[in-house]
Amino acid sequence: MARYIIRRLLVAVPVLVGITIINYVLLNAAPGSAVDSLVDPLAGPLARQIAEKQLGLDQPAYIRYLYWVGELLHGNLGYSYIDYRPVAVRIGERVLPTLALVGTGFLLAYVTGTALGVVSALRPYSRTDYASTFVGLIGISIPGFFLGLATIYIFALRIPLFPTGGMLTTGAPFTIPDFMAHLALPVAALMLFDTASLMRYTRASMLEVLGQDYIRTATSKGISHRVVVMRHALRNALNPLITLVGLSIPRLLGGAVIIETVFQWPGMGRLAVDSIMQRDYPVLMGLNLIIATLVIVGSLVADIMYSVADPRIRYG
Repeated sequence: MARYIIRRLLVAVPVLVGITIINYVLLNAAPGSAVDSLVDPLAGPLARQIAEKQLGLDQPAYIRYLYWVGELLHGNLGYSYIDYRPVAVRIGERVLPTLALVGTGFLLAYVTGTALGVVSALRPYSRTDYASTFVGLIGISIPGFFLGLATIYIFALRIPLFPTGGMLTTGAPFTIPDFMAHLALPVAALMLFDTASLMRYTRASMLEVLGQDYIRTATSKGISHRVVVMRHALRNALNPLITLVGLSIPRLLGGAVIIETVFQWPGMGRLAVDSIMQRDYPVLMGLNLIIATLVIVGSLVADIMYSVADPRIRYG
């Protein structure tokens, strides 16, 4: 296992290098420039030249890339074009709000989706199964932005139970009930899609496992139904769910872009949208690099979890 992990980490190095190149080329090839957001169009070409020199945009693209990589090796993600603050500081300010939102949504989605999937598999083609399938199809089919707007319209405007957006009430001191009230709607909108997906994966995997010979053998030996389901069936049905967990790790820090934008949640997804609108490319490159790193880490964590869930899996 240790040799496998080291080999995976060594392979990740050239992958990350390639990602930095693609990331830099695509963002620099995008139309427009940060200068367009900073300089008045009526100020004239001289003002643009001064702004480009201040931002280092007067240098060739490959020089700017090498300079960025050099700073990256020293732990510096660069500086924002908009407020000239370190990119790491701007991103760090958004980590906790994103973890609170996405982490809560994922935790509730995994618990709810797995439980519904197991129940549907144990009672296939029953009313419970059909009801869960119907709810799952709705959750998968409704776009995130529409679901967010619908929850705001129903539960914040028509029935004013929750705030329309933000993380805290403006001007009010921080309190747990106020924070939970702001968290409720975005978490509900975020978790519906993940719950539906997990429910369908869990149901399909459980149905396949429940039809195996070793399940019938365990049942014929007189082992209780609960032990057969939880210890034998569910554990062997976890592999598809582990894959989803590994792929979900980048979203824990990357943020839910659509949901954070709809609900004005001050997380990393909202920061990405603001950076796109302001053409703040250093912040975007920092976010993309972090998410790419988390994708590699997530896939490695999933591989390790496979061997924990299924002792038959071994890595040489």
